[in-house]
Amino acid sequence: MKIDDLIERNNELRPGLNKENKAFYDDFLVYVRTTSWLKDDVQVEEQLLAILQDILEAQKNGESARDYFGQSPKLVADNLLKKLPNDGISFAKIILYTFFGYLAITFLPTITVPGKAIDVGAYVVSAMYMTMAILLIVRTIGTLVYRYKVSKLAGWLKNILGILAGMLLLFPTFAMTYWLKTPVRINLDGTLGIFVIILVLVGLAIYNRTSQHSFLSKPIFFYIIFSAVIGILTRLPILAGLLETQNGRIILAVLILLISLISMGMLFWQAHRIKKDDDQ
Repeated sequence: MKIDDLIERNNELRPGLNKENKAFYDDFLVYVRTTSWLKDDVQVEEQLLAILQDILEAQKNGESARDYFGQSPKLVADNLLKKLPNDGISFAKIILYTFFGYLAITFLPTITVPGKAIDVGAYVVSAMYMTMAILLIVRTIGTLVYRYKVSKLAGWLKNILGILAGMLLLFPTFAMTYWLKTPVRINLDGTLGIFVIILVLVGLAIYNRTSQHSFLSKPIFFYIIFSAVIGILTRLPILAGLLETQNGRIILAVLILLISLISMGMLFWQAHRIKKDDDQ
């Protein structure tokens, strides 16, 4: 089976778990997927599906997942991953997908408005940092899955500390994008800018179709497409003078703000739906 089929089958079977077993398996799933970078994705998903089917079978016999495994789920997961062979190609793909995905996502909105040079060097440096930061965040989420629950800190304090840690980790990315200056700059006005925008869109489409680690959700893709359309329109001769007037700049700024707010709203709504589905 392909990895998409394995993940889809896993998603279809999970609702059959009772509340206790679902909580047990969800933690197990997150831990395995976030700590198995050096393993083959297909083999990992095959093992996760097999374990889910075992839990469902045990559940039919009145046995809980914790009783069935008879030991720490983390230990079970670690032993499972140790048995799987390492796959450096899968890890390299994760790094490349994350790097180029983030670079494209941040680059397109920047070239929406023509008329200024783009510091490509700053974007590449920030993308390199962000790639390491994302990998670190995902790895941390995996390693804290079981530690989080046994911690004696209040839930609200855990959430605040997590948000602060994330902000501190991500702040250098924005600082480098806006304040770092490098000699590697290009001007993407006119036809060249339109060509680059289309090229990036094609690359993103291929990326989103082939990557198993894509973070291009529909709201993000919606914002990217809008940014690309605005970038192309403002480079067309018929609208070239739009940005030369104050009213034109105000209209463009309002449009970008509205689409940004809509995209953020869609992201929050999507996150709420996912959480609601998980709680059911």
